[in-house]
Amino acid sequence: MPQFSSKDANNVTSWSAIGTRANFEARTATDLQNLGFEVFYPRTNEVHEWNNRMRKVTAPLFPGYVFVRFEPTGINQLNILQARGAKSIVGDSRGNPQIIDPLQIQVLQRLVDSGLLLSRHPQQASGERTRIKSGVLRGIEGRLIRHRNESRLVVTLDLLGQSVSVRLRPQDTEVPGPASTELDRQIAWSSR
Repeated sequence: MPQFSSKDANNVTSWSAIGTRANFEARTATDLQNLGFEVFYPRTNEVHEWNNRMRKVTAPLFPGYVFVRFEPTGINQLNILQARGAKSIVGDSRGNPQIIDPLQIQVLQRLVDSGLLLSRHPQQASGERTRIKSGVLRGIEGRLIRHRNESRLVVTLDLLGQSVSVRLRPQDTEVPGPASTELDRQIAWSSR
């Protein structure tokens, strides 16, 4: 199988979401990696019940999507869409791939790499903006929601309008100051 580069001489690459057929996320991610693309396929562990038995399964954090970093050339887009299970590249009305902020991908990668239990969150959170001030997720910003006796940090992937959450202790958070500058964001998220 030929290898296609996700980078060009100028290193003009960006992250985009690839829509997949139902339950084809892993196959699509594998095919895209085999083609030489940088792929991010975030998963989480869940407990499902079948026939009165509890079973731990690995499930996608964003069902129906994988994320690929590539130069948006016609040949790259064609090769992406030829991967097994790939349905579409999330794009605008003219067919141009929508770019995902690389800092959002970095935050999601840090959440996945933390080993903490992540959950899909049903909608965008409306809680107060907060930043984690200690621990493995230090510097990550999101929305703090409280439900019953539990606090969760919710991070939303703007392009898809989907969110993930992680349980945390309220004392590990702080209200961030005025809107962070791009440099502050890069420093906070590069401390992984």
